[in-house]
Amino acid sequence: MQSKINYTVVGLFVLILSIILFIIPIWLITGLSNIQYKTYIVYMHESVAGLSKKADVKYNGVGVGYVKEIRLNPDNPRQVKLILDIEGNVPIHEDTVAILNTQGLTGIAYIGLKGGNPASPLLKASTKDYPVIQSAPSLLFRLDETIRHLTLSIQRVSKDMQILLSAENQRSVTNILQHLDKISGTIATNSTELDKTLKQFPQLMTRFDHTALQTQQVMNAFAEQMLPNAISELQQLTSLTAKLNQVADNIQENPSSLLRGQELPTSGPGER
Repeated sequence: MQSKINYTVVGLFVLILSIILFIIPIWLITGLSNIQYKTYIVYMHESVAGLSKKADVKYNGVGVGYVKEIRLNPDNPRQVKLILDIEGNVPIHEDTVAILNTQGLTGIAYIGLKGGNPASPLLKASTKDYPVIQSAPSLLFRLDETIRHLTLSIQRVSKDMQILLSAENQRSVTNILQHLDKISGTIATNSTELDKTLKQFPQLMTRFDHTALQTQQVMNAFAEQMLPNAISELQQLTSLTAKLNQVADNIQENPSSLLRGQELPTSGPGER
């Protein structure tokens, strides 16, 4: 009787342990919670090395979901398509962005969400597919791009320096310095004559001013004396031209006046 009881207890213990061992993995995989998730898509434009399935999705550092799937975008293999499950009560707005981050020194990668102005509309799917959260470059990607551009800039500067310091440019600079040295020597040799010329410059300016004043006086005298006479002569010439025009008109109307002279007008009644 004692052995039968022991077998029964052992059987119950094994059965309970089997049930526990069967339930625990299911609980770890699916989770026995009432949390409802919404599915979103993120297209990453960089490498997602270090990111794995079930990696955390954090909104401003707070865990709100996990990475459900990681695959290449079939329409564009340069992009990585991430499918995220995020708690349904977390507001995902149209201006919310997803960034690939690493945690601490361990380098564990996760997806960080940030942004999301409360005034911005909630994100909705534009097609039958899931809503798409916009992505932003990670810190490592930005550092890599900055270093790459800096390297290219250094290479361009190095090439420019090589061109600048070429043998031909060095000869040109040497020739320029030699010419400058000759010019300096010439100026030093003729410095005495140059000083004399500079000293005479004020006298030349005074003479120029005096000549300009005399020219102005001559012009004023011409305007005061010659112009009135010229205007009077022009007026007389205009009057003479008018008279000649009148004579020409009379001859055209009565050509016989050239022989007989101009006829006197006929006397009126009572006139002689």
